[in-house]
Amino acid sequence: MHIFGGKVLSDFKLASQKEWLITNGLGGFASSTIIGTNTRCYHGLLIASLQVPAKRIMLLSKIEEELEIDGATYHLSTNLYPNKIIYPEGYQHQSIFYRYPFPTQIFQIENITITKQIIMIYNENKILISYHINNPAHRQIQIRLSPLVNYRDIHKLTEESSNFISKIKEIKKGKLYIYFQDGEIPLGLQTNLPNWKKTGYWFRNFFYQKESYRGLASSENCYNPGYFEGIINESEKSIIILASAGENSLVDEASIKLEEYANQQKENELNRQENLLELLPIRNEITEPLALAADQFIVRRNIIKNNQIIPLKSIIAGYHWFTDWGRDAMISLTGLTLTTRRYELARQILRLFNHYISDGMLPNCLPEKDETPEYNTIDAALWYFIAIHKFLQYTNDLDFIIEIYQGLEEIITSYMRGTRYNIHQDNNDSLLIGGTDSTQITWMDAKVDDWAITSRTGKAVEINALWYNALCIIANLTEKINGKGQIYRELAKKVSNSFNRVFWNKEQEYLYDVIKSDGEKDESLRPNQILAISLPYNLLSPQRELAVLQTVHRHLYTPYGLRSLAPNEINYHNNYGGNKRNRDIAYHQGTVWSWLLGPFISAYVKIHKPTIKTRKQAYYFIQPIIAHLNEIGLGTISEIFDGDQPYSARGCISQAWSVAEILRAYIEDILGIIP
Repeated sequence: MHIFGGKVLSDFKLASQKEWLITNGLGGFASSTIIGTNTRCYHGLLIASLQVPAKRIMLLSKIEEELEIDGATYHLSTNLYPNKIIYPEGYQHQSIFYRYPFPTQIFQIENITITKQIIMIYNENKILISYHINNPAHRQIQIRLSPLVNYRDIHKLTEESSNFISKIKEIKKGKLYIYFQDGEIPLGLQTNLPNWKKTGYWFRNFFYQKESYRGLASSENCYNPGYFEGIINESEKSIIILASAGENSLVDEASIKLEEYANQQKENELNRQENLLELLPIRNEITEPLALAADQFIVRRNIIKNNQIIPLKSIIAGYHWFTDWGRDAMISLTGLTLTTRRYELARQILRLFNHYISDGMLPNCLPEKDETPEYNTIDAALWYFIAIHKFLQYTNDLDFIIEIYQGLEEIITSYMRGTRYNIHQDNNDSLLIGGTDSTQITWMDAKVDDWAITSRTGKAVEINALWYNALCIIANLTEKINGKGQIYRELAKKVSNSFNRVFWNKEQEYLYDVIKSDGEKDESLRPNQILAISLPYNLLSPQRELAVLQTVHRHLYTPYGLRSLAPNEINYHNNYGGNKRNRDIAYHQGTVWSWLLGPFISAYVKIHKPTIKTRKQAYYFIQPIIAHLNEIGLGTISEIFDGDQPYSARGCISQAWSVAEILRAYIEDILGIIP
């Protein structure tokens, strides 16, 4: 899996669809396609996180590689320009790409083999690019490596400027820092090639076809400050380039040679990956890539408490463009940290979000700097209870629950009496209401200007399923801690009775999606109701659970997840594409969400009982998504898919809750490995 040969690599259209991603635990990353053609503004070799895990800056876009052998010039790089112009065509020399343990391209030029490997250094904004040259005939090879640099926010594009670079500071041969006119930090470059020659060229009009499809600006210029050059005639030779962010970030070769440093970092990363895999309850072709993908979302985030900086962990919602989001983190926590047996990570993430509880709410988005977080989410705090429940199930660590218990009580109390965005308990039926005309606070939150595309103001079905579960969970926790959970248990019973009375659509035999503030019942057939039968505490009778499951399976299930709206609904959109407006309109109106496959499988196994036959069927459900690991973002799972065949992958190439829920459902529901 994740290995490609000439048949794929020689097909530019196909090869340029397959992307790799590596991360550094700080929010920084490197990413491109398997042939090295950048097709997104987010593709590059060094995207550094300056305000961990946010404020991500593109520093090194790529390296143009040129070899001269016996008077003939060969290029290893491949670039796409407008009007489908491809130049140079280095992919024609590429024979192999493999993703693990590091993104690796192998080129064959006559009897010379060049192996290019990319290694991101964990917990540092550094990238190593190595070229191992096998030259059995000792032919003379002149190699020239030309870095293309940028200094920009990852969401923007570089425009040509006469004063783009303020200075280049050469420390010694093969070691320099590039300072940008508008940059906070320099880019460091270091290599074992002997010569550096300044140029000062602009490479113009790189075409990013993925941005073009998304209706965004898609043409960029990249600056080439110079090139490294050398002669090779040995039978074996390794060329190393280290790119780093910041002053004094390069290797002090008085202490360690660059080649030795590169080998050491490679070994460190190999060991780190192996240590992660050894924690798994079972190692196979499904759990290993998903566990490594899961690790990419875990990032450091510091908090300040009692005037002290405390390093904790958070979860990036998706690559390439999301940062850490509360809802996504809580949904993802079980799959990313508990099924992978990384319990201390789970503690740190739960502790981090407990720190940010405000008026009983968890943030929707965590801040990039010291700003106030955005709290426009009704369900992040409720998913927090699910994450707590699962954490205790896996660890039996009641002492930690006692540590954060006050925050849990604050959430329940605030939701009962009322908090931001009109979130409050209806005193008549004890169900949870939330939302205003100008805000979207459930996970179906797309807006175009002031138009709430999927308006779900009122009593939303999954919110009240989560509310019921939160009440059951705090009742149990309170009884364990002080024996006084009865008040919550009684409220949960009221919510259960009201839920069944208010949300059950007797004629259609499924659940209403929303009960509006005026009492109108939204019959839209959506997947949100699956949570009423997949969460830990049951709300419905077995007969109603089965009816909901069958309806969702028949109308919303696809091989890659659940549709956000049934195809026979008037507002159904089967394609997620075009400009931002068109994409936002389609986002929750038919687009398939892969994370929902997890709750669907959990509900299926629970309702049909975890027999061998049931688990075998559940395994069939995930086979297409496992095949997807080899299709777009290699070894990971996309955010969304089109609503109809061929169910093309869209959105982020690597989404936390997509990976987490497939991994969780596979380990817990299909394999039956549960605490």
